[in-house]
Amino acid sequence: MEVPADPTRAHFDAKAGTYRHLHLRPVHAHGCAREEEFTRPYLAPGQAVLDLGCGTGRASAFLFAEGPRLACGLDFSLPLLAHARRDIPSADWLAGRTGALPFRDGAFDLVACYGVLNYAPDPAGAVREIRRVLRPGGVLLASAMNRFDASRILEAPAEAAMQLARALGPGLDAA
Repeated sequence: MEVPADPTRAHFDAKAGTYRHLHLRPVHAHGCAREEEFTRPYLAPGQAVLDLGCGTGRASAFLFAEGPRLACGLDFSLPLLAHARRDIPSADWLAGRTGALPFRDGAFDLVACYGVLNYAPDPAGAVREIRRVLRPGGVLLASAMNRFDASRILEAPAEAAMQLARALGPGLDAA
């Protein structure tokens, strides 16, 4: 699937060669460790797992470690996906956008979306799409602030929180 160019995608495409190394810095490594610690209790063998906004596959490495029946990563940056494909060849890697997920309704048991929603052109629409592809009782694990560009989410945090709450709607709990 060809993904239209935009400034945010161009930023991540340009950083693809060094992006993985950002996670090695102490402040970033701490945040990554916290994500993994938070996520582990929700993982089980045999799940269908989507890493939405997977980038180079940093989170995919622990998301897919429990032996999911379906391991899928989706990102809008082809250069970042190339790193993920190289490091975890057993997973399915797709190019796409948060607002139009190329999956059937209820396809996933768990969707992880770390540091992505603040880059989505329509965060509420992205959450509606996530809800659509989650099976009933499925789990969404998300962080809405990206460690590398906190200013994006801080521009209008109250409005962003309200949009996400409306998009979650009844029947989907936020942890």
